[in-house]
Order: sequence, then C-alpha cells, then structure tokens
Amino acid sequence: MAHKRARKIRAIEKLLIGAIPRLIDLRSVDWIGWSQGSVRRSAIDSIMNKFTACPHLTDVSIQLNPNCSHNTAFSAFLNLTTFAFSGFRVMDFCPHIVGNCPNLMYLSVTSCDEISPAHPSVETLLSGVDLPLTRLYLSGLVMPASLLPNIYRHLRSLSHLTLDMEVPSQFWELARAEGIKLVSMSVSWRTSLTRGSSY
Repeated sequence: MAHKRARKIRAIEKLLIGAIPRLIDLRSVDWIGWSQGSVRRSAIDSIMNKFTACPHLTDVSIQLNPNCSHNTAFSAFLNLTTFAFSGFRVMDFCPHIVGNCPNLMYLSVTSCDEISPAHPSVETLLSGVDLPLTRLYLSGLVMPASLLPNIYRHLRSLSHLTLDMEVPSQFWELARAEGIKLVSMSVSWRTSLTRGSSY
C-alpha cells in the first residue's frame, strides 16, 4: 500500500513539474503546506523553481504547516506586487522575498513562532529596498522601539494597516511626523493566553 501511494505521489510531482512551464499567463499562486514524508524535498525545489520562472507571476501566498520542511527555493521569488505568508520560521526566507520585490504593494506576514529574545522583528523583515507598500498586515512579530526609524521609508504610501502585535507608542508618534495617512487601521495584541487588547 505504501509503495502504491508513493508511486501516485511521484506521478503527481512529475505532472506538476511538467505542467507549470506551460502556465505562461499565471499571475497568482496559493501554496498550502505539505506534510513531511509525502512530497519529496527535491520535488518541492523543482516545483518552486518552475513557479519562480513564470514571467507574469506577481501574487504569491504561502501557508506552511508546523511539520513542513522549510525550503530555500521559496527565496527565489522575484518582482511580486503581493506576498502573503503564514507559518513558522518566518525569517528563513521572507526577508529575501521582500528584499527582491521592489514593487511590493501588499504584504501580509503571520508568524506562528513562540515569542522569544530571538523572535523575528518587523525591522528585519523590512530591511531591504524601499517598498511602495499600500497595504500591510503583520501578526506575531516584534517591533522594538529603537529600530522604528528604519522601517518608515517603507510606509510612506501606506493606506491600510493591520497589526496583531504589541506596538510601541513611538510608532504612532513617528507615523504622524512622517505624514502617513491611513484610510483604515486595526491594531490588536494578545497580552496573555486568555486576554487580548485592541483598537
């Protein structure tokens, strides 16, 4: 039974790898995580490399399950205008993708990692080229007040902002000073396992 299942998975891998180059008008990809032991790591690498070669692909969404093997091939995405990620080990490849997409207008990143001193920060995520972001959703990251001046160059075109994390008061003071004008805003953060706060 296991051999039969493995053969079916290999056949699906082969079909995908062969079909993607024919999707010349592909503009959007939603990638939902796989379970370890099913699709081979080498096949995932090949599939991602085929997707990154699609000339019109501008919109990518990645959702990774906790037991997913993270794959460096994700880092090869270029020139996206929309990028969304949800899962663990955000900094394995998200900063690379963001840094390679100078025309990125929509960014959504949800980190499911436990908060720790080494937790991913907004400043690390937005450490690359200046971005023309108009919509930004960030959840589960940290925002050290000392690093705030480094991120405002990405927010000057921002119109819609959603933050699910603790936000230092200096963020709003600097946003006002930078003249950032928001059309919509939502801020919430979990202060414990049972309590939450929001604006």
